[in-house]
Amino acid sequence: MLTKRVLIVDDDKNFLFSLKDGLSKYSDEIDLMVSTSAEEALALIERNIVDLIISDLRMERMDGLQLLTIVARKYPHVPFILMTAYGSPPIKEKAKRGGAIRYLEKPITIGELIGAIREVLNETETIMNVSIIDISQLIFLERKTCTLKIVSKENNKKGTLSFREGKLIYAKTDKFEGLEAAVEIFSWENVNIFIHENAVVEENENLIQNLEFIIIRALEQREVRAEEIKKIKTQTKETKIAFNYKKLVENLKEIPGYKAAAVFNINGEQVIFDALKDPDRVRKYFLQMTSLFVAGSRATEKTGAGQMGFIQTDSDMGKFLARRRKKFIIMILLGEDGNLALAKDALEEVSEKL
Repeated sequence: MLTKRVLIVDDDKNFLFSLKDGLSKYSDEIDLMVSTSAEEALALIERNIVDLIISDLRMERMDGLQLLTIVARKYPHVPFILMTAYGSPPIKEKAKRGGAIRYLEKPITIGELIGAIREVLNETETIMNVSIIDISQLIFLERKTCTLKIVSKENNKKGTLSFREGKLIYAKTDKFEGLEAAVEIFSWENVNIFIHENAVVEENENLIQNLEFIIIRALEQREVRAEEIKKIKTQTKETKIAFNYKKLVENLKEIPGYKAAAVFNINGEQVIFDALKDPDRVRKYFLQMTSLFVAGSRATEKTGAGQMGFIQTDSDMGKFLARRRKKFIIMILLGEDGNLALAKDALEEVSEKL
């Protein structure tokens, strides 16, 4: 069995010694390293492969929160557990939810500690993405005075959040300042976070509204942005489909006796249409045939025969052929002298390329 290297960081030497002593019986599972400061811990991580970091939240000089953000930036594959002395509902709720930041509440037993270590080391997903929301809520609980410099990984946007005794007092982006800036920053999902110990505030310090209100607004903004991205992707996909169909319909025009061709989706919406003459009448005919095709497909599905994939018929409009491909129906209309064999082969070729 391969041992995993675990680094525990705490500036309380007695507490650290007790953990080291208690975990000694599990030496066949973990190779334990200890550090009494975040600075020393970073030096150890630089020189050693570490599989898990467990750090106290409150420490002199560099605290556990700063250590967490540095590890998240430089070593996102290394899972991180924060030890806190809080027994508050927010921390307990966060511990249950899991996520990028995991928590252990002090005092902790060796059984609880080794259980948490095993649980984390057995997880397959180890990429840590620390959110602004998690960090800000910890700052609030710690009543910490600091400034966060935040850089979006997605578009390199930069923002600043300043806290005084846990309260958000200032926010700024390239475009906004105050509440609007705070909501925008909190809506960023993939970020790098840099913590500076002193709150750097411009001359016109503006006290910002309740943190919970800002987070709710930011989450709403995330949802709106996600819907917009989804819509853009759908439009891009539909544009690409229409372009592909247009090129393929051009090929159908080479068939002897060609009169018209079109692609409609199963909802009766036109994707591409071409007719040599009388386009309104032909379009209406294609729409009627689309409805008949879809109705026929539904009927065959109910009987267990599967979807109807191809139809061919003659009418006063001419010789009609249609082939279904996923959610689309490709149609061609030929005159009396039209070559049905070539048309059928062309429809098959078109459907295979889409």
